[in-house]
Amino acid sequence: MGPLTVAAFLVACLLGTGFPSIATSLCLSLFATKQVLQASATYFRDSLAGSQSINVAVGLVAAIAAIRRIVSDPTRLHGFLNSTWYLTMALYLWAIISCSWSYAGRQGLEVFATGAPYLILFPIIVPLLIADLEDWCRVTWVWLLLATCVAALILINPEFTTRSGRLGLDLGVAGLKSTRTNPLEIGAAGGYCLMLGILYQSATRTTLVNWIRIIAVLVGTALAIRSGSRGQFVFALISAVLAFPIAKPITDFRRAAVSLVSLVILLVVILLLADRVRSSGSFEDERRWTSSEFSSGSDVRFGNILLLLGEYAASPSRWLTGLGFYSYSMLDPTQEYSHCTSVDALAELGLIGAALYTTIILQAFWFAKQVFGWVSDSPRLRNGLGCLVGMLIYQFLLANKQGNLVGSNLLFGTILLLARIRISEMHQPSSQQTEPEAESHGDGSQVAVDADLA
Repeated sequence: MGPLTVAAFLVACLLGTGFPSIATSLCLSLFATKQVLQASATYFRDSLAGSQSINVAVGLVAAIAAIRRIVSDPTRLHGFLNSTWYLTMALYLWAIISCSWSYAGRQGLEVFATGAPYLILFPIIVPLLIADLEDWCRVTWVWLLLATCVAALILINPEFTTRSGRLGLDLGVAGLKSTRTNPLEIGAAGGYCLMLGILYQSATRTTLVNWIRIIAVLVGTALAIRSGSRGQFVFALISAVLAFPIAKPITDFRRAAVSLVSLVILLVVILLLADRVRSSGSFEDERRWTSSEFSSGSDVRFGNILLLLGEYAASPSRWLTGLGFYSYSMLDPTQEYSHCTSVDALAELGLIGAALYTTIILQAFWFAKQVFGWVSDSPRLRNGLGCLVGMLIYQFLLANKQGNLVGSNLLFGTILLLARIRISEMHQPSSQQTEPEAESHGDGSQVAVDADLA
């Protein structure tokens, strides 16, 4: 199966250069796809160059796709450089400047240097691929397919093993040392499948599409549980529930009742499945999902926050400018950052950084509200927006559970996508936003909108 997986990836890359929806989906599934390829070929698993070549390939595909679209239609650049983009770049620049007075300035600059490719890919290249909400609607279908395939490949590949309740892959990087892949990215991949399976609405009540959605929910739940990523599973459910009223057209009491009952039944099934998967694992698998383990994990995160805020409060001279990016790593030798991006923004970047960060986040949710008001009469566009808002909520929750400013690049990429879409939809004729659309599911066929599909 390994050669087939690598061949499928190469085909997807080739197609991605001509189809932005495929290129964007490859970017959004990059980290999980990388682990699947590492499990499929020793070159990707045991060689640093091989591992990095996956990132380079996806980045080049996205860049080529963006350039081709811009060259063919220069108007697609409209709205890219917006207020949110400038605020985001200002936040990153301020974090880099703060390394000059940070407790760990050199290490902070190294983190930026290491994360630079992702800071280029997600906040810059990906928003260039998506010019409007219609573009994003195409992505949701392709991403659902790709994410489901990637999650299924992880589940069935024997190279992925469980240690201490976490699913991962053993790596031998350049023969220097053995490590394991990040189980949180595996859990996030399961969360994407779960969330998209719940939120996605096809343009017709076709059996094939509904089966794919069901498979996505089942595979996503199983992968999130087996990965041992508690937050990813819980946050995916929370994001899906919060975005559900946006993604599903609820125009009367009957539809509201049907949608609510369907959601409740689906959540019950998901929780029963999650319990089944959890109980079928080892003792370590089950222990990670006990209330005591949940509480222990929360206590650690809360302790991190108190430690960082305590140091910040004790330094009034740094309230405006902050302690400096990556300073937490010098306060706690066991961890590199507090795992809460919002707290990092205040304590490490000061009131200046916190103001930039807060403005960006508030803009994102305000933009979502505005776009919803413009497209609420279009089932297809409304569903696409719902999936994007679900993604925004999911990334925001993850950023405040396990991320830092550099590691939360996908959060800012999602926000910048929403900012571009808002500008595009602002200039769309109202008739174009409300008329029924047709949707393609990859086989060339066009289907009509069915607003009743839950």
